This record gives sequence, C-alpha cells and structure tokens, in this order.
Amino acid sequence: MNSTFNNNAANVILCAALSGIVRQLLTYSKENNININIVGSKGSGKSTIQHLVMSLFGNPEKLEGSFIDTENAEAQIRVERAIIPYILDERALKVESSSDKKKATDLLLNIFREYEGKIKSKLSTKYNEASASAYGAVISSSVVSIFGTIYEGGKTEDLGQYRRFIELELKREDIFEGKSRVVDEYHNLSYQYYGIGVKYIANYIMN
Repeated sequence: MNSTFNNNAANVILCAALSGIVRQLLTYSKENNININIVGSKGSGKSTIQHLVMSLFGNPEKLEGSFIDTENAEAQIRVERAIIPYILDERALKVESSSDKKKATDLLLNIFREYEGKIKSKLSTKYNEASASAYGAVISSSVVSIFGTIYEGGKTEDLGQYRRFIELELKREDIFEGKSRVVDEYHNLSYQYYGIGVKYIANYIMN
C-alpha cells in the first residue's frame, strides 16, 4: 500500500475518500465539501484507484455511480450513503452529446450542485432534516480535462469553480508503480477484500 500511495495526488484521493467520516462531525458549511476529478489516459490506473478507495466501504461494483445517473438519482445515492464518496468514472461522457457551450454550462452547474451536497426539495420529503446532506466527497475521472472542456466552451470567468473543484492529472507511473501487474493486483484486492477498511479507520479516529 505504501508504494501505491507514494504520489501526493494519490494521497489526496485517499484522504478525500475518507473525508466524509470527519465532515459529518463538523458544523454545516457549503465550504466543507470536496469535489475532485482525476484526469488520465486509458490504462493510467485512475479507475483502479477509485475502486480501491471505494472498497474501504464496500463492494465497488455496487457502490460506484454512473455517468448515466440522473441528477435526482445522484442526489439520492449521495444522501443515502452520506459519508461514502460518490465515485463517478468517465465523467466527461455525461455531457459528451452536447455542444461545447452546453458542455461548459452543464459542467459548471454540476460543480456547484455537487459541492453543496444538499438534496433537491422534491426529494427532501423522503428524508428527515438530519439526513438531508451528503458529506462524502465526489471523486470522478475522465480522459479529458473538465476545466479544459469548460474553457473550450467559452466559460473562462471565475465564478467560484476554482475553490469548489480540484482536478488532478495522473500518469501511469504516478501510482501502482506504473506496472500492469500491480494494477491487476490492486483491482483484485478491491473486489475480494472490500468493506473492512472503514472499521479500522473509525476505530482509529474514535480512539
């Protein structure tokens, strides 16, 4: 595990994935949420590291979000699993069919909506006030830069997205030692020994 997270960006991803455990204990503030996108070429290990940090909480296959999730579905998932990170692979596919301008607008709106972590009013009747917020980080990945897509769509002004959204670029050699064998090992680890990490993390924090 140490060799896997010998990169600062990889360490940030791990800490962000665990941040929901602590965030629920803090006074509510819009400024407490974490929204990260991992940019990397295919085979760089970005999906594997997402699955690895998700496996701390349970089976990644069942917990991972999807680019086809609607806004309501995403909000419901995040609130029902309030401290678990919402992992979204291939984020750019969510807006792929739109024009450049609409891509930029939709991505900006998503950044602000996800950052706040509150569910829509039409869903709020299903939850009491205490469970109407999502504390887990949003951790997505893409092969193209989300900020780059926003720029290409003409949205260059700073509307606050730079303090609400973090984009990290990972190369193959940055994590998993850049070796396919190691990537496969951690992929298998994520799907064979999932759901045990959060117990040790919680005990460490409490004790």
